[in-house]
Amino acid sequence: MIPLDASLPWRDRFTPEGAFDERFTLAGIENQRVASASSTEPAAATGDTSTLDARGTVQDIRPDAGKLKIEHGPIDRHGMPAMTMMFNLADPAMANGLSKGDEIEFNVDMGASGFTITQIRNAGTSR
Repeated sequence: MIPLDASLPWRDRFTPEGAFDERFTLAGIENQRVASASSTEPAAATGDTSTLDARGTVQDIRPDAGKLKIEHGPIDRHGMPAMTMMFNLADPAMANGLSKGDEIEFNVDMGASGFTITQIRNAGTSR
């Protein structure tokens, strides 16, 4: 594993398919997770679903792989700018009822296999 400098652009941290490139780790990600866990509990743990990490539009659904491709706005908690990328789903059933073009809100955490959606809700509109 090669630790990445925080100055590396986000788009360079992903494969052409939009998945997090598992060959790399983010410098200091463990420290960031510890700091964010102690300062802010995720909405899923508290039951508060009013504020989720991000909003985006479903671009592709891969239920068998447990993945969603999402065009999303900035994800401030992870210092991530707006982009389109593939996310893992904590539970493949989270994709049930979603369609391409759906506007969604979601929480995302960084895990060993990349960014994983831990909570998701349909924002009620489609493009």
